[in-house]
Amino acid sequence: MNEFDRDELSVDGEDELQRIMQAYDESPYTSLPFAYTSPSNTAAIALLHGVRAASVENCRVLELGCAGGGNLVPMAALFPRATFTGIDLSKKQIDAAVALAAGVGLTNVTFLQGDLSQVVLPLPEYDYIICHGVFSWVPRKIQDAIFRICEKSLAENGLASISYNVLPGWYLRQMARHLCLSFSSGRLSVIDNVKCTKDRLQELRRELKGSDLYSSVVRAECERIAQSDVTYVAGEYLSEFNSPLSITDFCSRAEQFGLVYVSDAHLREAKTEFMCPDSSVFIKNVADEHPIREQEMIDFVTGRAFRRSIIAKGVQEPRYKPDNLLEVVKNLHFASRLVPVRHPTSAGTKAFQTSIGTVLTPSNMEVEYMMDVLSRNYPSHTSFVDLLRVPDSSESSKLVSSTLYGLWGRGLATASSCAIPSGTHRDRMPKIWGFAMHQIRTGQTVLTGQLLNSVPVQEGLENFMLSVDGTRTVQQLEATARSLIQNPQAKSQILGKLDPKRLVENFLAWASLNALLENRDDPSS
Repeated sequence: MNEFDRDELSVDGEDELQRIMQAYDESPYTSLPFAYTSPSNTAAIALLHGVRAASVENCRVLELGCAGGGNLVPMAALFPRATFTGIDLSKKQIDAAVALAAGVGLTNVTFLQGDLSQVVLPLPEYDYIICHGVFSWVPRKIQDAIFRICEKSLAENGLASISYNVLPGWYLRQMARHLCLSFSSGRLSVIDNVKCTKDRLQELRRELKGSDLYSSVVRAECERIAQSDVTYVAGEYLSEFNSPLSITDFCSRAEQFGLVYVSDAHLREAKTEFMCPDSSVFIKNVADEHPIREQEMIDFVTGRAFRRSIIAKGVQEPRYKPDNLLEVVKNLHFASRLVPVRHPTSAGTKAFQTSIGTVLTPSNMEVEYMMDVLSRNYPSHTSFVDLLRVPDSSESSKLVSSTLYGLWGRGLATASSCAIPSGTHRDRMPKIWGFAMHQIRTGQTVLTGQLLNSVPVQEGLENFMLSVDGTRTVQQLEATARSLIQNPQAKSQILGKLDPKRLVENFLAWASLNALLENRDDPSS
């Protein structure tokens, strides 16, 4: 049991927390999943950096600032043997999280309402701690409380993922924040305040007609804020607290609590080798083999304004040093959205289109086989050995591991420390996975896939989606679609625009691609 010193918060500090809670209750964040926070991603990244994390299947996960459970509850549904705890300052959010977990029928997740400086945790230690969208937006004492929880509650091989606004990239947005605060009014509700501020910013944007640097930057920020939703603007630009800091300062403060930096949660944002060669050489030369300095230089070059740092407890050096890349990759599972296409210039040559539209041409049979398996299995994660054309060949293993690493680092593949199976449109009796089905039943407009991805609902198909519950064959789903199409109320909807067979085919392909279908071990299929 962990309890932190209440005396550290002054009366003024308690008033600050009350104001924060009131603001969040008035305009609560939309509670969504964040794929990078999944323990399976964190463990995969950490393994690459010499840290062996706990097995995800039965791990213990703590989320600080869990909001309405939109991240933690689907995670708990994915890993039913693991244990999850969520904490949030807002009672309104915690009530929503409890209701969400109950609606899905989960018993492996617990939610607590309270402030992080005083929390009493139900478990003595956790394997993974998540803190998304909290650190930069709370007072310094609460930031220290976050570090202290990690210090006292992380298990020996535990890992924490903490996101925050980072400098120097956020300097430009600080100027926009200053403008927003000057236009805001404490007399208005949060929603009205955001609307008023956006209107003022648009007036300002129209007044800035020059081509000078200031006018260009402010116009761009005004336009970006105009396109952002209410909760984002309220949290980033009108909240009482928003304290960006450099990666160097973040790591320095973490070290005061016996915590050390492991990596960024996105591989492509942590490694210079995935940047253009000139930038990579420049960063390496300036950093002079100092890992934190290298990360800071990446921030200087990219200008990014947001970081997702993985930290560990007392790991001054890697607990083991991989002999080579193959040693890491062979322990992971991979998924990549690759679609076989005709080669643009060479007839008969196999090629694959990536999720961003680029076309990859395999350089040899081993890589072609790997890409073909990834394409067939997506969105499921496939083990390394199942991606090998010749499992016992060291040469094949090296070729495939280096190609997988390149896809992973460029954001064209995801890696997981464990298998995350998903259903496909080829299943005989397809079924939307339980968490997404609950969202459909409760009228949510955005669904969560099994990759912790957000998927907008296809408008007009809500009733049909309810029938994809694993009790009907594809042919029976076509009959269901036919009856819905014949319903006069469906004439103006998408249902009336497709024949039943095409509707079912298109829907199942879409659902499969977005990891909405449950993996079905059906011996009769």
